[in-house]
Amino acid sequence: MSPSPAEPRTIAGRYRLENALGQGGMGRVWFARDEILGRDVAIKEIVPPPGLTDAERREMRERSLREARAIARLNHPNVVRVFDVVRTTPETDPWIVMEYVASRSLQDALAADGPLPAQQAAHVGLEVLHALQAAHRAGVMHRDVKPGNVLLGEDGRVVLTDFGLATVPGDPNVTRTGLVLGSPAYISPERAKEGTSGPEADLWSLGATIFAAVEGQSPYARATAIATLTALASEPPPPPKNATGPLKTVLTGLLRKDPAKRMTAEQAEKLLARAAAQPTRTVAPAVAAKPEPTRLDLSRLNPEPSTSETPPAPPPPPTTPRFTARQRWYAVAASVLIVVAVAVTVPLLSDRDNDAGASGKPSATPTRVATSAPSASPSSSRSPSPAASPSAVSPSAVPTDGGTLPAGWHVFTSEDYSIPVPDGWSKSTEGGMILFREQDGLGRVLGVMSSEVTTGDPKAALAEQEGEQSGKSGYDKLKLDTVDYRGLPAADWEWLYTTGNGTHMHVLRRGIIANNRFYTFSWYVPADEWAANQDGLAVVAGGFQPRG
Repeated sequence: MSPSPAEPRTIAGRYRLENALGQGGMGRVWFARDEILGRDVAIKEIVPPPGLTDAERREMRERSLREARAIARLNHPNVVRVFDVVRTTPETDPWIVMEYVASRSLQDALAADGPLPAQQAAHVGLEVLHALQAAHRAGVMHRDVKPGNVLLGEDGRVVLTDFGLATVPGDPNVTRTGLVLGSPAYISPERAKEGTSGPEADLWSLGATIFAAVEGQSPYARATAIATLTALASEPPPPPKNATGPLKTVLTGLLRKDPAKRMTAEQAEKLLARAAAQPTRTVAPAVAAKPEPTRLDLSRLNPEPSTSETPPAPPPPPTTPRFTARQRWYAVAASVLIVVAVAVTVPLLSDRDNDAGASGKPSATPTRVATSAPSASPSSSRSPSPAASPSAVSPSAVPTDGGTLPAGWHVFTSEDYSIPVPDGWSKSTEGGMILFREQDGLGRVLGVMSSEVTTGDPKAALAEQEGEQSGKSGYDKLKLDTVDYRGLPAADWEWLYTTGNGTHMHVLRRGIIANNRFYTFSWYVPADEWAANQDGLAVVAGGFQPRG
């Protein structure tokens, strides 16, 4: 495409237009030459679609200026740079002069070559995450992260571009009430439902973009915008088929529908770095879809349950499906308006927006516990587990009546406490801790302990235990902090470690002071299955009852 005769070939006396690189709903991007500095640049021209009112044209103009201001706040190698904003006359629309990156978009790469290898997808995701972290530190929300806005440079650089929908502190939001701008296949549930645009919304879009990179399409790709938004409201994200280990954990964590339970940027960065460093592996066929789990925060508990350094070997892989939490989103018919990429009037959703697996209620098949032994002592292998994201299930879960436990659970009662336990798990005692072990499947473990109070601070009690673990194999502390648990003094300790047989484990331990006793319960799960086992942890936390 070349400029039409009516269009100036030189802008502001210095930028010579060469050829159009692309065109979208808001304008056209040109490859141009800066005649003064002698460098190639990209210039974004605002081209309002026909039929807009003067007010709508002003809105487009403001949006383009907001994009320039947003990018100008950033100075990061993974963000395209803005050099200048010029007008041919004071009344005309602005031209945004930007850095030219010899590249193709991730969307074009997927269309031409298919999904990326998992290691490369993790690398691309990590670079985009770095761009978002820089933007969020500056108070800028991108709001339109998608493969079409990720450039894969010929020199290997990954660049996030098109901040046209970004929000900048101090600038009014020019988006009209009732409209959500963005691409439905990559928009977060909270933006679709309420129009909110915090960092968590960008992280959801990043997760959907990485999912598309490794799977070939977004998790909610449908034939129409309304079908996409309906699926977003009513269906859990599909499990990735081409991602395992830390990359799979990232996708599960970033695509949690509840932004409060979504993986943080810091957690995702750590896991993506691991995934990007791992050689690409052939992935086995996908198993049944896993529901989106709720996240619990149980990093603290009592003294070490066992002195054993090496936990039992993990049992064979499970043959039964994982938890399927019931969906509670219902979409009501909504109108769709295409503006720019897509402007959508979002379907009304019910006020119960717990996504699959986030309800805290598991199905008849209980969740699974770690293959490693209940002892907090890791094995001799030093590699930390891939699931490095602290859990975030409600720390103040309401006690569960034993008569209303999910199918597949029962209540174990001792003289000191009662606690929900999955059916069929064996019971043993090690180092004063009662251990309930899954006999098949993942070999998860639930550990419970009651002891005399030695300090009134549960965090300090757990910190003492944590000190004994810091030198163990693969130990990686994720969290150690106080939590709100029914008004009782409580704290959580969450960590990773590696068993003697090389299994990476993820553990959450909660310590509670009640009735002059210190109680701890611990949930052990293989690290790459952690996200899929949060419902079981929620049942345990909600049903645990000190006695006395």
